[in-house]
Amino acid sequence: MLVLNGCKTNEITNDYELPSLTAFEPSLAPVGLVLEPETQQDLLHNSVTWEFWGYEWQDYAISLNDWFNDLKIPIK
Repeated sequence: MLVLNGCKTNEITNDYELPSLTAFEPSLAPVGLVLEPETQQDLLHNSVTWEFWGYEWQDYAISLNDWFNDLKIPIK
């Protein structure tokens, strides 16, 4: 089947624009830390906050890596 789009020749370009993923990026530093911990509860709170902040970045990094790997196939 032949489809004509007019008199002008259509040029096919392979320009890819990747979307920004900054909306999904975790904070650069943990939020909600006790700035001057005085008790064991404060220290435990800060430890747990740091731990979950690290998990957020780990999940983000794994997702970003998977996203790039998924893009490699269609771009080739």
